[in-house]
Amino acid sequence: MSEADQNNSDEIDLLELIDIIWRGKWLIAIPSLLAAVLTFLYLSLATTTYSITLQITPLAEHRISNYAALNNIPSASTPIYAGGDIVGYEKIISSEKLMLAVLENFRLGTDLRQAIEELSPEIGSFTGPQEEKRLALSKAASGFSFETVVNELNDNKAVAYEISHKTKQVDLTRQILSRYTELATQNIRLQNLRSVAGLQKSAAAKLIYEKQNLEAEIKNALRQRTLANEI
Repeated sequence: MSEADQNNSDEIDLLELIDIIWRGKWLIAIPSLLAAVLTFLYLSLATTTYSITLQITPLAEHRISNYAALNNIPSASTPIYAGGDIVGYEKIISSEKLMLAVLENFRLGTDLRQAIEELSPEIGSFTGPQEEKRLALSKAASGFSFETVVNELNDNKAVAYEISHKTKQVDLTRQILSRYTELATQNIRLQNLRSVAGLQKSAAAKLIYEKQNLEAEIKNALRQRTLANEI
């Protein structure tokens, strides 16, 4: 076969291929168009899920220093010894204790469930039995996760807590987390105030006890002195 015949054959085959593709164009175009339309509809109608995270960090040292008077109460705070001498007292209020209070508050879950019940339309308008409402409320609260952020360079010390929740209702979740923070702060502050009040009562009771003992010793010394004079 000559070179001209070979070129002519290639040209004919190419034209036939183009003709075949053109005649079957709808078999290719329709599925592609349908797939594009379905993809567009899915992306338009599907609700995006977001991850909302609230980070709680310890109070700075200058904030803790505001409680210096409470953290150095003799007979109330546990003394710290060095070489047999008292060099200070264990802090009643500290960043570590407050962070542990936050952890315990979340584990207890009371404040989180209250925030959800106050703000969630589904829970607020629930008309079923109370037991079912409690189950729905517990399920909603279980969607919030709590993780400890640690400092690996400092003995894995907690440097923050993160409360996270995957949601399609971003504004509602932010409101719930904000309300939870308010409730938790109020309750943790109340717990500390009660602790301080209890320590003050304990210190006052101890002073009264010491005063009574001192008065008894004075009376006993005076009685013995009187007896000695009489002899």
